[in-house]
Amino acid sequence: ASVSPTVAEETPPQQIDAFYGQLLDRVRAMPGITAATSTYSPPLAGNGFRMTLIEEGEPEVGDGGRSVATVIVRDDYFRTMGIPLLAGRVFDTSDRLQSVHVAVVNETMARQFWPGQDPVGKQLVHTGGIDGSVGSVDRAFFPREPYTVVGVVGDTRDQDLGRPPGPTWYRPHTQLTWAHQYLVIATQPNAGNIAGPLRELVWSLDPTVAVATIRTLDSQLTESVALPRFRTLMFGSFAVVACLLSAIGVYSVIALSVVHRQREIGIKLALGADTARVVRQTMGSGGRMVATGAALGLGVALVGARFLSSMLYEVTPTDPLTFLLVLVTVGGIALAACFVRAVRAGRVDPAQSLRHD
Repeated sequence: ASVSPTVAEETPPQQIDAFYGQLLDRVRAMPGITAATSTYSPPLAGNGFRMTLIEEGEPEVGDGGRSVATVIVRDDYFRTMGIPLLAGRVFDTSDRLQSVHVAVVNETMARQFWPGQDPVGKQLVHTGGIDGSVGSVDRAFFPREPYTVVGVVGDTRDQDLGRPPGPTWYRPHTQLTWAHQYLVIATQPNAGNIAGPLRELVWSLDPTVAVATIRTLDSQLTESVALPRFRTLMFGSFAVVACLLSAIGVYSVIALSVVHRQREIGIKLALGADTARVVRQTMGSGGRMVATGAALGLGVALVGARFLSSMLYEVTPTDPLTFLLVLVTVGGIALAACFVRAVRAGRVDPAQSLRHD
């Protein structure tokens, strides 16, 4: 579950820290709760932001540096979210306002900033650049002193499931004390509806605190992929219609071709050609048209698919399996239509076709 309690912005940092610490202790003691933490940027909520960072000792030019996704969390965040620790340590109660500023980086950031090196113990400096949901925050809120990397964790897709994980660093909420935080709570399967008890718990600590939303991460996931699912359904429907139209079109073209060759077929049958030969010739003629159309369609698809790359998830625009399945499906439907018309052509009455001419 994700719960968003917001403390008044003018509240002193120490009081904000104490409130969230006390709230999390009470939440963890509730029946059915297995873990609880808080973060400014819960997964797939769309309120992430980025900061520009350089390694300690690099020359600083304006707001230059590498743009890195920033996630503010409290202790126990990585265990609650199931994010593995790969090196070093995660945040703990020793990371406070007065202690050394620390950070945890994800695997991608460690690989990009320190390839082939151990990131633990390295230092980063914020150059001043901020963009995203906190672009209006006073830059003095983020200290310019070095941040020491204390751990490396696994990659996640917090903002967009359709994009590969990018460089991300995590800062402890206890060193920033942001007033707006989301509680992230893991429950047992039979915990039931915890929304009411959670609201009462927050208001029992401070009735002036606003609880904006309470929702499950499953519902957040569903909402985040609603548009891609709609696009998939829409394009899938178009694909089915295209297959049907291609089958109807091929059948109509073959039927018209047979009508134009009706006298020729009648003469062949009258001179002793067997039905199987007529079927083979008709199938051959239709097969050539299908092959020509498939080749042209494949070329157009290879060019057009690149314009749909932003709508694809873990599939390349030129995925060979996808093209093979489409060719087999459309080609199979077209050849089946050819076969039906070819069999009818083999049953033409020679006398009737010659009289008709």
